[in-house]
Amino acid sequence: MGVKYVKKRNGKKVDFNADKIKTAVIKAAEAVESSNDKIGDEICSEVISYLKIFFKDGGIVEVEQIQDLVEKVLIEKGYADVAKAYILYREKHAKLRDTKKLFADAVNIMDNYLDRSDWKVNENSNMSYSLQGLNNFIASEVTGQYWLQQIYNDEVANLHSSGDLHIHDLGNLSVYCCGWDLEDLLRTGFRGVPTKVESTPPKHLKTALGQIVNFYYTLQGEAAGAMAFSNFDTYLAPFIAYDNLNYEEVKQSMQEFLFNINVPTRVGFQTPFTNITMDLKVPNYLKEQAVIIGGEYKSKTYGEFQEEMDEFNRAFAEVMMEGDAKGRMFSFPIPTYNITDDFEWDNPVLDPVWEMTAKFGIPYFSNFINSDMNPEDARSMCCRLRLDNEELRKRGGGLFGANPMTGSIGVVTLNMARIGYLAADKAEFIQRVYKLMDVAKESLEIKRKVLENLTDQGLYPYSKFYLRDVKKRFDEYWKNHFNTIGLNGMNEALLNFMDKDIASKEGQKFALEVMDAMRDKLQQYQEETDNLYNLEATPAEGTAYRFARLDKEKYGENIISANEERVINEGADPYYTNSTQLPVNLTDDIFTALELQDELQSKYTGGCIEKGNKVLTDKGLMKIEDIVENYEQLKPIMALSYNSDFDKAEWDLITDAVSIDVSRHHKIRIKAEKGLDITTSDWHPFFVMEPVGEEKIALVNPKSKNELFGENIAGEVFIQRKNKEQKYRVIEKRADQLEKGDYILQNQHNLYPDIYSQLNKDLIWLLGYFYDQGLISLYKTTSQNEAKSRANKEQVNIFADDKKTILKVVKIIEEYFEADSKIISPCRENEKYQLISTNQALSKFLFNYGFNKGEKRGDQKISQKIKEQLTQKNVYSLLLALIDSSGEVDSIKGSAEYKSCSEKMIDDILEISAIAGVMVQKRAGKEENQKYYSIVFPNFDFIESRAKNEELVKEKRRLAQKIKRQLPVVMVEESTKIEVEDNQFYDLTTQLNHNYLAGNNTLVFIHNTVMHGFLGEKMPSIKSTKKLVKRIAENFQLPYYTITPTFSICPVHGYLAGEHYYCPKCEAESESEQEA
Repeated sequence: MGVKYVKKRNGKKVDFNADKIKTAVIKAAEAVESSNDKIGDEICSEVISYLKIFFKDGGIVEVEQIQDLVEKVLIEKGYADVAKAYILYREKHAKLRDTKKLFADAVNIMDNYLDRSDWKVNENSNMSYSLQGLNNFIASEVTGQYWLQQIYNDEVANLHSSGDLHIHDLGNLSVYCCGWDLEDLLRTGFRGVPTKVESTPPKHLKTALGQIVNFYYTLQGEAAGAMAFSNFDTYLAPFIAYDNLNYEEVKQSMQEFLFNINVPTRVGFQTPFTNITMDLKVPNYLKEQAVIIGGEYKSKTYGEFQEEMDEFNRAFAEVMMEGDAKGRMFSFPIPTYNITDDFEWDNPVLDPVWEMTAKFGIPYFSNFINSDMNPEDARSMCCRLRLDNEELRKRGGGLFGANPMTGSIGVVTLNMARIGYLAADKAEFIQRVYKLMDVAKESLEIKRKVLENLTDQGLYPYSKFYLRDVKKRFDEYWKNHFNTIGLNGMNEALLNFMDKDIASKEGQKFALEVMDAMRDKLQQYQEETDNLYNLEATPAEGTAYRFARLDKEKYGENIISANEERVINEGADPYYTNSTQLPVNLTDDIFTALELQDELQSKYTGGCIEKGNKVLTDKGLMKIEDIVENYEQLKPIMALSYNSDFDKAEWDLITDAVSIDVSRHHKIRIKAEKGLDITTSDWHPFFVMEPVGEEKIALVNPKSKNELFGENIAGEVFIQRKNKEQKYRVIEKRADQLEKGDYILQNQHNLYPDIYSQLNKDLIWLLGYFYDQGLISLYKTTSQNEAKSRANKEQVNIFADDKKTILKVVKIIEEYFEADSKIISPCRENEKYQLISTNQALSKFLFNYGFNKGEKRGDQKISQKIKEQLTQKNVYSLLLALIDSSGEVDSIKGSAEYKSCSEKMIDDILEISAIAGVMVQKRAGKEENQKYYSIVFPNFDFIESRAKNEELVKEKRRLAQKIKRQLPVVMVEESTKIEVEDNQFYDLTTQLNHNYLAGNNTLVFIHNTVMHGFLGEKMPSIKSTKKLVKRIAENFQLPYYTITPTFSICPVHGYLAGEHYYCPKCEAESESEQEA
């Protein structure tokens, strides 16, 4: 036969022995009391026949293959009961082998911990090497195997074991991290578990801080990661006043709290991982809320205790800096400070906070100045996890309900470096990311169900009590906790994939594309499961080494690690760069690093539009693709944008212009009134006016005779109809959420300056009228003498259909140029009035503003010199002049249309109208085989009245029509998903992150995690520290960042963040970076 050898499970090769097949089958038959004595020979003979066919050319068969054939033959021969017994026999022996392996592994586990040879010893940087650490390590190994063998399916377990992804905290049968409600603890006290000690709500500061310590210690035992409280200083400051404490007593209480919270009482000889958010100033939503002392609401409100908050924050910062008995800084709790627009940078009360930052870099800063976050929409949790409470609001309950009770179910990190090494092209790269994300999602959904069941059974008794309100609302304890997917080694992924690192333009561009794809996939998961998902920059101290070690074992020297040079030259252990961070030692300049990281760290919002659409900029109406391609040459350039906070349009600096491949996304085509026809990516945001109430009517009530539209769309816009006031508000909708009947917002504010202009209303009207009804030619006469005297002089010709208009022209040139003119009246019905003037001041005036001699060209446009003289007062006169010259007025509708064979001219009028807040629509057509373009003014009456400075007509019916035509919205007529040939779309980023004005035939407003900064030197002063933190907040979009001002060097542990005289890990004397 072809088979001579068998490969055992341990990889050992042995001789093939048919008797072992007979023996196993006979034992299975005896188990079911079968009377067939020949069953062993029969089955063995059939199995050998199969093996001869399968291995006719020789080879080594594996034990599992033989056993699978035995099962197959038993079933085929009709021995179903024996087959079942044989399967049970196999399972019994598998478990026996696992038991033997477990005892053998137990010895290895202890050895691996004691000699620190297992990477998992270092997975969590907060775990100390100790007896408790050993016990925790052994228990974690068993728990980890339970997850992989008993709970997760084979695909999840295999991908984790092979290093394609990493399931964090397998050693804990618990959630990742949790944010808790401090108000609930102060109101109810520390309690909730029968037979366990309980306390009444705290009445004193020391008691409150003591209960918080006990709460952290106890609840930390029911989770793998961080425990967090928000509004820490707001809720605790009133206790200082009610206890009548002086500052020294406050500081003593803080010393007790910080010392106790840093004692390593957590399982594994760890300090509980804790985080607190300090408000510094009482948030608006808590100012009027009654304070809680002893579980009771008092007559005073939190807004009355700012002085006590200042003392509380001062004491916290001072004690954190002073540290323990040896001056070692306290590691926990990690404080987070919110940097807002009204942050008091010069408040001396905050000096200890800046001193703490300058010395150790302890705090995290949440950037609410220049990022997409709102102080009420984010909860700080652990190293790099940022949770979005906007997602929680969608569940109901509001900010003051379930939102503090949030966190993360678990974290699964993807090995991006391996994906980069294996992918042949970008499409395969993304598909590999998607595949791993699908498995990560499956594992997290499994974990969520398991934890929910275990909570019901009482495995987490304190969590069960403090999550009681969430359970009541959703019938699930962990409904407000996110499923978190992380990534590791993006820099090495790019090096292996395209030989470019993440600091390169090409590398950063593709990294952003990958993160876009991941973000969209998470949104899809969220919609499918109704569970929350987020993307985390994983704090992967151990995972970075595990991934690199496994990849080196599998792919050898071909796969690139972060420290490749040291791996080759010194035999160092390989590792990958955390998440999407820059490679180590890339730059010593923090601002260079921030500029390279900025977009990656804040890449969670946005959208884009297809080419051909135009954006209104301070340099004119420009195609968006032209802005992107020529951005460096165009800088500085501003876009007209909408400030939703103050409901006004304003100019906003364009800070970036990008092209994006949207082939993975749905494209949405929006058709609306006024000729709007725009295709965007599905996530692209629009501002939409929504009626507050059921009736959807596009009307408003003017505040005065000359004011057609209210100033505050969000809260003040209303109409008088059917004895009801219809109010409107401005909301934001994605392109794929727009529906027929939605009103997309346009600009209604006149943004031209209210300043002096060289062109008053008369002069600018003359220039506007001259575009279509004027001509500069050489002087013509039948008299030889006159022709000789005026040779090479210009003649200005102006035409009009009616006498009233030509007389208006005469009046202007006589008043401003003291020019004599000649009027030629029409002789025939279709002829026009003609004014002739040879006044050189008049011709010079026209030349100065861009007009030339000769026939009009088909590409004429509004000259830049005229645009520069436009103001709030004269712009309407220019528009009126164009309509007077060649426009057609519909007196019944009150509208007008201006036509031109020059598209440039029409685009200029579109641009000017948009800046002036005048609603228009661009059209195109043909007349007598001649292509033309036009601008439709739906409300000509409005323009005419503003140009003439007349009061608007008061008659209600006419007023209503005017308002309806002038309303700054377009109504959506159709919204559909489409396929496009060119998937290269474009987008801009503005300094204030506002939606900018863009479109084609009409213009509408469309769109526009932690960064650790290491300085390498001690901050010289509090002033310089403040300046640096402020500069980062104001100039970068990073939502969350820390500052490490300097470091120290321990002879045993090496790098230590901050300035230390003794190593906080081993007490060895340390050197500062400067001394070293």
